[in-house]
Amino acid sequence: PYFMTLLAHTVKNRAFDRTEFSEQMNALEHIVKHTQSDGQTLILDALHGEAYRHVGLGMPLVCPPRNLSALTIDDLAEFMDQLYTPQRVVVAAAGVEHAALVDLAEATLASLPASNRVGPNAASQYVGGEWR
Repeated sequence: PYFMTLLAHTVKNRAFDRTEFSEQMNALEHIVKHTQSDGQTLILDALHGEAYRHVGLGMPLVCPPRNLSALTIDDLAEFMDQLYTPQRVVVAAAGVEHAALVDLAEATLASLPASNRVGPNAASQYVGGEWR
């Protein structure tokens, strides 16, 4: 019960500290910069992008630097609002009676606001391609 309560509290009462957000963005910029110089990652990104026409599996593995610099704390909040909705949350556990887990999930997560917004769930379809 403790961990479900903690999970529910984290999802429902999220708070983003601007200083921590800034520190994490600086760390991400360093990681992205390093990844951009990794030939294997660049080739894999390019191949998947062409093979799946930049949809689903064709999306970049790492955030492009131009997108990273545009991210804001409000973008993070909107992302959380879109993803942490009842229709998208899955609760799984081992060694727990199913009925007890369902009751606990309903008690702790039922008040999550529903969302009518549908995210980009386009199925990946291999189309092949050529990249030069």
